[in-house]
Amino acid sequence: MKYVTFSRFGNLNASRLDFLIFLPHVSEDLNFMHHVRKTANISLNHISDAVLQDFLLHEADAGVRGVVNEIAHNLGNNQNFSFGILCVEIPRAFCDLNRNLQKAIPEILNRDFWEKIYSQAQEEIFQILQMTDFVFHLHSMNNFDSIEDSCLNPEISEKWFENHLNCVYSGRPRHCTILTENENGEYLTNQHFDTILREKFAQNNRVLEENTAYRLFEHLPCTEIIRRIPSSFLEITKGSLVVDSQKNLINCAHLNFDAQKIQFFGKILSDAIQEFLG
Repeated sequence: MKYVTFSRFGNLNASRLDFLIFLPHVSEDLNFMHHVRKTANISLNHISDAVLQDFLLHEADAGVRGVVNEIAHNLGNNQNFSFGILCVEIPRAFCDLNRNLQKAIPEILNRDFWEKIYSQAQEEIFQILQMTDFVFHLHSMNNFDSIEDSCLNPEISEKWFENHLNCVYSGRPRHCTILTENENGEYLTNQHFDTILREKFAQNNRVLEENTAYRLFEHLPCTEIIRRIPSSFLEITKGSLVVDSQKNLINCAHLNFDAQKIQFFGKILSDAIQEFLG
C-alpha cells in the first residue's frame, strides 16, 4: 500500500524542483476501512461501513487532485522549469499528516499501527522536500465554518456521525482562502507568490480571503515546512468545484465535480505558477 505518491513534470533533467505542489489531505482510499476496523480500540460493530466511508470522504480534500491534474496537463511539457506533485494517500480522517504525531491519530485507533504509517509517510515527504525550492500547500475545504469541535471518541455512534456530517460544518459560508500568518501575526508564507495568487483570483472574479478561522500554528508540520522552505498555502472550497446543485452542501461525502470548474481553477493556478517561475 502506497502512503505517498510523487510525480515529476517539466524539465526532468533538472537536479532540483523549482516548485512542488503538496496535497496532504487528498486521499479518498476506502481500502483503509479494513485497517480502521482492525485497529480500533473499541467495537465498531454498531457503525455501518457506509457511515464510516461517508466520514472518510467528507473529511478528504476532494476535488483538488483533479485541479493538479489540470496543472500537470497545462505545464507538464514546459522545459523552462521543473515541478512535482506530492500526494499523501492516507485518509486524513484517521491519520492527519498536517498534525503532529500526538494529535494526528484519533484516540479510538491503536497507535502502534498508525504511528508506523505516519512516520513512514513523513520520512518519504521529508526526502522529497529536500529536492525542492518552493512548496505550494494545496487543499480543498467544506463550504461552511464549523460550529463545534467534533472528533472521534469512544462514545461515537451513528447519531454522532450523522451530526458530524450534516451539522458540524454549517456555520459562516466560506470562500477560497490563503493562510499566511502564525498565531502571533507573523507573515510566514511567500509574499510574492501570495500576491500573484490574489491577482489571478481577482482577474477571474473569484474571492480569495485571508483565513481568519485558522492560523499557521507553530506546532503544525506544515508550519515547520513553511519556515524551512519558501511556501504558499491555498484552500479552495469544494463548492467552487462541484456542479451548481451541490455548491452549498454541508455534507460533502458524495460530490459530483464539474469538469469545467476543475479546468478553470487548474488554469488560474497554472497561470500563477508560470508567472511566478517566469
